[in-house]
Amino acid sequence: MERNEMATAKKKAPAKRAAAPKKPAAKSRAKGNFFSNVLQGARDQMDEFMGSAKHKAKEVAAKEKLIEKKLTKQVKTAERKLKSQAKAAEKKAAQTGRQIKKQLGALETRAKKAIDKAPAKVKAKIATAKKNVAAPKKKAAARKPAARK
Repeated sequence: MERNEMATAKKKAPAKRAAAPKKPAAKSRAKGNFFSNVLQGARDQMDEFMGSAKHKAKEVAAKEKLIEKKLTKQVKTAERKLKSQAKAAEKKAAQTGRQIKKQLGALETRAKKAIDKAPAKVKAKIATAKKNVAAPKKKAAARKPAARK
């Protein structure tokens, strides 16, 4: 029986594990003198630093591009908003102007009708008032050229 146990024990030996994947070998360094090894190490460090700096520069450039896109989008949105507000204000001003013009026209017609219905004495007073209003304007216009000389 002991032989069978030993035979089975041999058969049941654990299988060899698969070899762990090896890391890619770094640049092989020559087994030269100490100074060449130090120089090669410094070159490797510099290459690594340059690689990380290039990577960082690409990240920063990508972030800047993203920020630029966001800003241009915000500017365009603000521009559209301002244009629509200006257009609305212009439309409202035109509408208000038309209303005022309409009101003034109505007032003028009412005033003309009132003048037509007024008695002769009142019409004479209105005529003199118009002359008095027009006279100061003429006097002011006459003074301006003399003042300029």
